[in-house]
Amino acid sequence: MNTEHLARTLLRRAQEQPATVAYEFVDDGGSVTSMTCEQLAVRSLALAGELAATGPAPALIVCPQGLEYVVAVFAGFLAGVPVVPAYPPQTADAERLSRIIADAGVGSVVSTGPDPVSALHLPATVARITVPPAPSPGGSPSLDLPVPDHTTLSREPRVRSAAAPSYQSSFVELENILQQTRDSVV
Repeated sequence: MNTEHLARTLLRRAQEQPATVAYEFVDDGGSVTSMTCEQLAVRSLALAGELAATGPAPALIVCPQGLEYVVAVFAGFLAGVPVVPAYPPQTADAERLSRIIADAGVGSVVSTGPDPVSALHLPATVARITVPPAPSPGGSPSLDLPVPDHTTLSREPRVRSAAAPSYQSSFVELENILQQTRDSVV
């Protein structure tokens, strides 16, 4: 996946077509929430700055389905850090997410607020980052959009090496794959 291309496309569209709807989310009740290219870029850039400040370690994304999840993924692309998507934790999931954090070498956990990560006992080295809130209806973005060359971020991005591994399957499946790999090596 060429994340640099996706990041540059987002920023270009935010400049050229700011009012165009980039994403829509339909919740279980049928309500539709949308986000324009400009809103996505503004929120993703704000989050990308925080992610870049934590260093090049992967970011665990524990946002529920919806537009905040999209913001978090694009922020990872813009910051040049790998994103590791996972379902938001439930009480029983804390152990699973702790193993993902250790396995992936996560440097930050991105969520929609303190509740999704409150069940996790994060190491002091792992930053807790919250997705910036959506602007109020009729509100305008709070940031000027930069030229899409990543110069506004606090460090040189590594977007070519960013990846989006998936931990959506159970950890048992991952352990089985690792055991098969070990067996084939030995």
